[in-house]
Amino acid sequence: MGKQRLETYLPILDKLYEQLSRRLEAFSKISFLLRLLVDFPLREDSEIKAAQTFTEHYPEDIAFEFSDEMRVADSKILQLAPSVEHQAEAMLSILRRYSWHSFAVITTQIGGHEDFVRAIRDLMQKTLYHEFKFTIVKIVTLKETERILIRSEMEDLADSEARIILLFASRQEAFEIMAAARDLGLTGKHYVWIAAQSVVGTQLDTPPGHFPPGMLGVYFNTTINRLHDELERAVTVFAHGLELFVNDHRNSNINLLPNLTCNGTGQTRWNKGDLLFKYLRNVSASVKQGPNISFNMDGSLKYVELQVLNLNNKGVWEKIGVWTDTGLDIKILSGQEEAQYRHLVCQKNLI
Repeated sequence: MGKQRLETYLPILDKLYEQLSRRLEAFSKISFLLRLLVDFPLREDSEIKAAQTFTEHYPEDIAFEFSDEMRVADSKILQLAPSVEHQAEAMLSILRRYSWHSFAVITTQIGGHEDFVRAIRDLMQKTLYHEFKFTIVKIVTLKETERILIRSEMEDLADSEARIILLFASRQEAFEIMAAARDLGLTGKHYVWIAAQSVVGTQLDTPPGHFPPGMLGVYFNTTINRLHDELERAVTVFAHGLELFVNDHRNSNINLLPNLTCNGTGQTRWNKGDLLFKYLRNVSASVKQGPNISFNMDGSLKYVELQVLNLNNKGVWEKIGVWTDTGLDIKILSGQEEAQYRHLVCQKNLI
């Protein structure tokens, strides 16, 4: 009888899953806003800016685009996407690879911009880079969104010695920034721009026209198909976390069922959530694709993989390397392509 009843519900479940898949993006956006309003202690203004960015730009894949804004101090978030710290470290690895010691940083008011600058500064202090001295020539946090006003904010940068520029902004913001940079002569052959994931976006074959050939970027897949894969990874983490909890004899008398009701007469917070989160954070699991899943104390991934992209003369992002927690691996091009790329690097390595 039980099996027959289950078979009766299967078509309904299939239909619900189909609807969920179609509305997953909207669900993620709603979930993000609810988390901001209910679960998280606000730190400075980055989460407020994240909400503003969300309502203004509606990024295509919210679970990835806001992965960093969702992770705050002492929050119960496990981040399955690479963090801004990972992206910052990948960028500095590129600078080190080509012996670029001096650079500038441009950000907008996008959520996470303070974390990005903080990550750059922290990484520069690490022992890893003590034998390779970095110098930040200038940090520009743009407040304006119109091209002519952005150009005014960037004039001091144009007058500086900075030739390598790290860019942290949304894709839409980057369009105006690069147009202003072109007007100021900051996109010529003597400059290198290195873009964060949010600038590169998901459409690798159609970057905005103002992005100059030779521009570099760090990238990880944020398409909706990848989001479906992340759901499977999330379930894997949850299952392994529950297994760790059950196998710990100290939890034999602990009931994880929350006493939460819609009537408001029960608890307003799940008091066992903190305990379960500790087990989830301690999960170490292998997955079908990509590196194994394991987390740092702040909930970020220990093992990540970022692609290093180069914008070729056809206006298409081309993969030229990979950055992982073990270091940077830039592929060696062959023949004429290698000669052209090395010439490009030499022309821009002026600092």
